[in-house]
Amino acid sequence: MRTFVLCLWLGFLCSACSNGGSDNSPGTTPSPGVTPTPSMAPSVTPIPSVTPIPSVTPTPSVTPTPSSSPTPTPTISGQTISGRITFDRVPHTAVGSLDYADTQVLPARNVQVVLLDSTDRVLATAVTDNDGNYQLETPSETNVRVAVDAVMARADDYQWHFEVVDNTSNGALYSITGPIEASGSDNSVRNLHAPSGWNLGIDDYNDITQRPAAPFAILDAIYEATDALAQALPGFSMPDCTLNWSYRNNTVQGQNVNGDLGTTYYDPAQKAIFILGDADGDTDEYDYSVLQHEFMHFVEDVLSRSDSIGGGHSLISKLDMRVAFSEGLANGFAAILNGAGIYSDSQGVGQQDGYAISFEDNSLPNAGWFNENSIAKILYDIFDSSNEVGDLLSLGLSPILEAITDPNFTQSNALSSIYLFSSVLRDRDPQARSFLQDMLEKEQIFGTGEYGAGETNDGGLTTVLPVYDALNNDTGTLCSSNQIDDSVNALGTARFITFSEASTRTVQLVVRRESGRVTTDPNAYLFRNGMPWGEFVSGDENVETVSIVLVPGDYILEVTDDTNQDGNPFTGGKNCFLVNLFLL
Repeated sequence: MRTFVLCLWLGFLCSACSNGGSDNSPGTTPSPGVTPTPSMAPSVTPIPSVTPIPSVTPTPSVTPTPSSSPTPTPTISGQTISGRITFDRVPHTAVGSLDYADTQVLPARNVQVVLLDSTDRVLATAVTDNDGNYQLETPSETNVRVAVDAVMARADDYQWHFEVVDNTSNGALYSITGPIEASGSDNSVRNLHAPSGWNLGIDDYNDITQRPAAPFAILDAIYEATDALAQALPGFSMPDCTLNWSYRNNTVQGQNVNGDLGTTYYDPAQKAIFILGDADGDTDEYDYSVLQHEFMHFVEDVLSRSDSIGGGHSLISKLDMRVAFSEGLANGFAAILNGAGIYSDSQGVGQQDGYAISFEDNSLPNAGWFNENSIAKILYDIFDSSNEVGDLLSLGLSPILEAITDPNFTQSNALSSIYLFSSVLRDRDPQARSFLQDMLEKEQIFGTGEYGAGETNDGGLTTVLPVYDALNNDTGTLCSSNQIDDSVNALGTARFITFSEASTRTVQLVVRRESGRVTTDPNAYLFRNGMPWGEFVSGDENVETVSIVLVPGDYILEVTDDTNQDGNPFTGGKNCFLVNLFLL
């Protein structure tokens, strides 16, 4: 079984993603004339503290748990400790770099606050409101401290749980803590603030003890995403998602326990997002676009459907339609949350390099059903209220999310693509029926229905059309090519053929080289009613043969040639295969 991780590479040219999979940002050069990314929350001034703001301890710590000490817990008296939790958010410049001079102090929203005694026993817990305020009941005349854990959870009509941990320190939870002080006999105020640490100097910025704001900035990006999701969809439940960040997380591919991530990515097997934090290389804690992109991959996984096979990509890549749709959806979602259609990503020394791309206004090449930039632009145009030539829809976010969570999308026989999404949206929304085709054609997408029937844009490779071929009398021919790129997710390396079964029968499936290079290695992946039904990867030269039971339903057979997906352009080519089903 093929398993993939969702990750992203920067630049027009990309290599395969670490851990086999998807991405962290769309990857391109700065778009001229892009306006600065607006903050999604207003700048605020912290409420003055009754006592000086304590030094914070951002080092990962184990979530506080009740002590086994026999000392009785002090009695809660009705007396309160309240305050406000804030953090530094560093915005982007117009070209995507970080602007530390314009650092904003923002409320840490919906995060977990814990009251601890001198033995670290938990006396009370609370959650901050949308302005970062909290209130805890406390015993009087007791030495206590306030801790803020990098945890954001909800459990009512909506259920989710996110926490930021250090993947290089055994998954320890990040927190900031105040000093141990007597609670006294009156209500009191204790505020906590997590600074960026940048003003302490570039050298210190590589020290985790000087970057306490990072985990709370990450949670704030996820807060924006969950808030938008909750406003757009009725009540839903998502499994826990772990957000793995460390100042050690870098762009070297290797073991994530060592911080060698390669890129920021979502791993569906772990329900976890791994986030870069390498100062002077690539940090993503303030790159909200990147974080919200990966959040959408999580949403695809747990609330919608993703057939993406992962791999390297960029905004100008010609991709497998499943990858193009998944990445375009994630890019478009992040641009929608940005409020201006901008996707920003910082990198480089001092985080002073980067890019900002507008999905409202860019003219990158290779438009089509196989291009993530085209799909992001379409989705943003469906959302936004600013209509231009070819954009006559202003539907907001709800119809987009409702379409990808509709059973007609999640349970379709067709694989996930812009065709399937468009077909479902048209069926759901009368305006989409009238105007969506014009928007698709503006991006050189001409196929109709969930299978893209009648598509004429071949991306310069004639073997990719029709998008789905069909078996006739249990026979068909498909051609795989590495002309676009010799990678697992390039347009044309995988081809699709459909057929239906009216009754149960046992067949022999044979995929045999018909023409092309002397040595090929065909592989086949069978889907029934949109779900995996069989995987046939033998490594045999020029033929793949297997016996399988077919039951009534609609099937899609994906045929690939490993010589066109091995990263070596000299081992593959235009290789055609005869597909047969023989009754046994």
